[in-house]
Amino acid sequence: MIASKAEIKSLVFTNTFDMESIKDNVIQLVEWEQVMTLLGTDLYDAVVINSGAEYDTLIGTYLKPYIAYNVKAYISKANHIKTTNKGAQTAQGSNEVIASIEEAKREAMAMATSYRKQIVTYLDLIKPLLWEGEGDTDGIINKIIII
Repeated sequence: MIASKAEIKSLVFTNTFDMESIKDNVIQLVEWEQVMTLLGTDLYDAVVINSGAEYDTLIGTYLKPYIAYNVKAYISKANHIKTTNKGAQTAQGSNEVIASIEEAKREAMAMATSYRKQIVTYLDLIKPLLWEGEGDTDGIINKIIII
């Protein structure tokens, strides 16, 4: 994975947030759905391998925060609503007032969208060999045409 749980926690969560509640498969899903579709499969694979300093700025400055805010958006609802043997329950601490789940998700998505724009701007500026440009991805995901 491009971003570790510890890195994600330091970028978007408080010190008391339990990162073990976020499964690795959720982080991987964010990378596949958000990062791979943005970069394209060839550049994504090169970044994951990161065989040198060529992608250090892209990874550290842009991709890790982008992944972190997308993870936060993905788990916003699940973090507030727990499913137990007693059914679905809203999680709320003893001295806390529950916030709007949708507002938390919108805030995280706004930050992720801002990072996405910065990633495209950066890649357009440095023009790495495997960057094909953002292009129109409607109906095409990872070179697969969706009908």
